[in-house]
Amino acid sequence: MKRAVPWVLMGLMAFLIAVLLLNLREKDYYDGGSLTPPDGDGPSLDNLLPSLVPPKFVHVCPTCGECTHPIEIVENRRTLTLRDHDGWYKLFWAGDETYYFDDLVFLAACLENSTSRQPKGDWIIRTRVGAPTHSVGNPHECGQILQEFMVWYALVTTTGPVREGSAELSPCLNVPRYIQAFARPMRAKGLPPVFHFGWHLVDNNVSSRVCPCGQP
Repeated sequence: MKRAVPWVLMGLMAFLIAVLLLNLREKDYYDGGSLTPPDGDGPSLDNLLPSLVPPKFVHVCPTCGECTHPIEIVENRRTLTLRDHDGWYKLFWAGDETYYFDDLVFLAACLENSTSRQPKGDWIIRTRVGAPTHSVGNPHECGQILQEFMVWYALVTTTGPVREGSAELSPCLNVPRYIQAFARPMRAKGLPPVFHFGWHLVDNNVSSRVCPCGQP
């Protein structure tokens, strides 16, 4: 029994050294990420937003020719997350954490961490179609137009370019069904040389009303 004690101690020491080395080698810095969800509406300055929702709605009117309405964004909510997966060597501190991001660029960079898993994103935009921008003429019929619409996009990560396509919300309004945000070279082991990031339309909701143009 006494002869086994040194071997047990050596095995325990080797185990502790292995745990220490694995913890030292792990780099799980989530720059730009937070453990608390974002508060309030998000990325109003994102340069991709005008590509998802046009600034105006234009439809044909038999009296006016073209009737133009501004589109107002009333909700712009985006959630980006990465799961930080701790290995067994974290021992009693092991446990997955979810990091939230405001900027897709930071999420893409943090995806190179060996502990990062499951990049996810949802982008919900609700809009309201305003009154026509031209002066009101004589009373006339101007047809049905959009009143409000919602589009819901989900994050796409792929090794090839995000395919293009559009979806028709009304006869006079199309929005992207797929849209690419950017491509990023990946340097971490186990990842493809390039990751493409984009958005995919998964749902929409539309309500309509009679165009107020020319109404008494």
